[in-house]
Amino acid sequence: MIRPELDCGGAADATRIKRLRDGLGNQLVSTLLVRNIARRGYVLSVGKDVIRVL
Repeated sequence: MIRPELDCGGAADATRIKRLRDGLGNQLVSTLLVRNIARRGYVLSVGKDVIRVL
């Protein structure tokens, strides 16, 4: 589900990012894959061709 930019942020989103990183396992790898961009948010650092929806 895509939410408008004004509805994003806060503790709920930080919890989602933490759960994603925990699910990825290795702390170093997960930190490299899910990066924090200061005052902007988070970005997933993988190519579009890497992600598959099952």
